[in-house]
Amino acid sequence: MTRQAKTGRQMRPDKLPVLIETYRSIVEAMHRCDQHPLPLLIGGQSIADRIATLVSDKSYIDGLIPGVVDFGHPFHSLIKPDCLRTEHLRFC
Repeated sequence: MTRQAKTGRQMRPDKLPVLIETYRSIVEAMHRCDQHPLPLLIGGQSIADRIATLVSDKSYIDGLIPGVVDFGHPFHSLIKPDCLRTEHLRFC
């Protein structure tokens, strides 16, 4: 989801550490919720999907999620197609 400035211009998302911490805190809150009967799969589209894959390793190891659903996270940079962004997925 994008944020809009008061001028109506599109703003950039928060910095990566803020997005990761926010996503992780939501996953932890959902795990603590007693009314959540099904396993929690995380994912998203575009930047949300990238953040989901970045928090997936620790969340999986901690038993908070059984997996990730990937809807469109590019595993390589458009600028550097030879440079894969999959190092953080070693436990999935």
